[in-house]
Amino acid sequence: MTESRTHALLPGADLHLLKSTIADDEFEVSVTVLRIEVESRKRLPVVYVLDANLQFAMAAQTAWLMIFARELPEMIIVGIGHPVGSLLADPSVAQKYSEARRRHMEPIPVDPRQGQGAPDFLGFIRDELIPFVESTYPADAADRTLFGRSLGGLFSLYVLFHYPEMFIRYIAGSPSLSGHGGVIHHHEREFATGRTSLPVKLFMSVASLEHHRVAVVEEMVETLKSRNYAGFDLTYDKFDGETHVSVVGHLLS
Repeated sequence: MTESRTHALLPGADLHLLKSTIADDEFEVSVTVLRIEVESRKRLPVVYVLDANLQFAMAAQTAWLMIFARELPEMIIVGIGHPVGSLLADPSVAQKYSEARRRHMEPIPVDPRQGQGAPDFLGFIRDELIPFVESTYPADAADRTLFGRSLGGLFSLYVLFHYPEMFIRYIAGSPSLSGHGGVIHHHEREFATGRTSLPVKLFMSVASLEHHRVAVVEEMVETLKSRNYAGFDLTYDKFDGETHVSVVGHLLS
């Protein structure tokens, strides 16, 4: 008997390594087209999932089950991750992955010598990734969603406050609002100046056992509600009895 082993990939998903000139880094982009209708040619909504190394497989499989049950429309899931290796196979990868995600999603650069952090990552998504996806897959350019949680939830809000028209739906689960000197609150205030409309949907959430996050997340929710933006649809949920990690499945569904 002979035996060989390789890393398993999610069936039906494509894996792309995209070199960004804007963010000066390489990204691991996973894409799956979730259809259940045979011979369908329609354009599909796209959900862009941050922290794909942690969440792409769970997001894709959760969405497919709900699509199969006719609880969601067909869609494309795009996972934005980093080519650092397998988090499951190599414990040393976690540190490399943590450094990569912080470098690109924090609103204040971790190291200015490595780029501008969130502004450059936003530029990569807007000017390089989205055009690639929409020229390669049957994507509906008018129907995009951005999904992020924790640091990714913070980045979702960062995008919303700087380039809201990029997506029509934003998901910010357990966003890390109190770090980085609370700079996201400064971005929110600048964004609100002179603005009367915000035609997007935003879902924000927190887990009840994230004791240090509940108050700051609810404060941001109330601030956004107080702006009274025309066309703004804000939904907030607090998941009882869940932690920062256990809440992920609830948030995805």
